[in-house]
Amino acid sequence: MKKVYSSFNLFPKSQKALPFLFSLFLILSLSSVNVNAQGICVADGNNNNCANITTEADCNAANNCTWQIAAPVELSNFQFKQERNGIKLIWSTASEINNRGFEIQHTTNGLDWEAISFVEGYGNSISQKNYELLVQPKDGKNYYRLNQVDFDGHSNLSEVIVVEIKNGQVGSSIYPNPTKQDFVNLDYQSISEDELMIQIFDLMGKEVLRVNSAVVTGFNNIQINLNSLSSGSYLIKTTQGNLTANHKLIIK
Repeated sequence: MKKVYSSFNLFPKSQKALPFLFSLFLILSLSSVNVNAQGICVADGNNNNCANITTEADCNAANNCTWQIAAPVELSNFQFKQERNGIKLIWSTASEINNRGFEIQHTTNGLDWEAISFVEGYGNSISQKNYELLVQPKDGKNYYRLNQVDFDGHSNLSEVIVVEIKNGQVGSSIYPNPTKQDFVNLDYQSISEDELMIQIFDLMGKEVLRVNSAVVTGFNNIQINLNSLSSGSYLIKTTQGNLTANHKLIIK
């Protein structure tokens, strides 16, 4: 896996981007291949010379070699994951042809895109390739997309993903607040599938309740049972990795 860490101290449901297409081959169990932007020379048997053939005519004329035509295939995936020191963008390709690499673009308003890093591609490949890039989102909504660039200058845009950070923290809210009920709802926007730790402290700073809850990427609603707590003011703290949020809670 190629790991590239951005040196930029920058920043991406969002607008629809253009379909993210590559000129790829879905070729399985190949022992010897040669790939170019139009097709691929595949060994039918043990002819390792197929890997050195670059034209369709020469490939078809050779023994135990077959020329196969390229077919466009979408990017396998593009997602993000929370890390203790930032957000990791993760994507993969099923195969690649003429792939120079990926320009990672970012915006905070969904309109003004800026390139923040570039990850080199594998050029030509018929196996899955994995990529990742560590980024530092700004407060608010951060939109990210990939611009896949060929060696001949052609490019394709990926779908857009969004990461929302509030005051350096993952977005969350508590309701009803104040509450007269024996529970309170926590709406929590998670940036990865993970475990969320929920702590409640009294005014003296003593922890009076702790709950660990599994969360999924995106929106989560968690109901916190308050039966063991008396009337008064409390502080609710949520922790996911190095991301924390605090909420004042009043129980009547």
